[in-house]
Amino acid sequence: MDNEMYNKYKEAKLSDELTQMFTELIMEDEVTLKIFIYIGKRTGVAKEKESVSIGATITDMTNDIMVNRPVKLKGKSKFKMTEAFLDRKRAERAVQSLLLTGLCYYEQVGKTKVIYCTGRGFDVLRIIYAQQKQLERNKTKSDYITN
Repeated sequence: MDNEMYNKYKEAKLSDELTQMFTELIMEDEVTLKIFIYIGKRTGVAKEKESVSIGATITDMTNDIMVNRPVKLKGKSKFKMTEAFLDRKRAERAVQSLLLTGLCYYEQVGKTKVIYCTGRGFDVLRIIYAQQKQLERNKTKSDYITN
């Protein structure tokens, strides 16, 4: 969704069912989840400070986000699962899916697309954060019980 379309549908809200569906879909894919949270944090920081929104670029994501992915071993045809920086193609695909769902939008700045989170996206992020906190609490409780 580009900036023009975002402004046209800025006030549109998702139903609770759709919000839950998007939450589940995003949480199923580690890369999409990390990218979505990254965009939300970059957009949210500026909103808290009431300054101009920062947004995120694909380059920012590939330089800052670490994911588990197969990396080819030197001189061999084998791959090993390793934590490495996100590759550009995977980031572009995940961002494209977020743009198509209307959870994010972009502004073209020269050749670069700066990506921001929409209000609908922040609704989904709130649920994701709540679920992650609940998972952490449950994990802490289970650790406490077993020790």
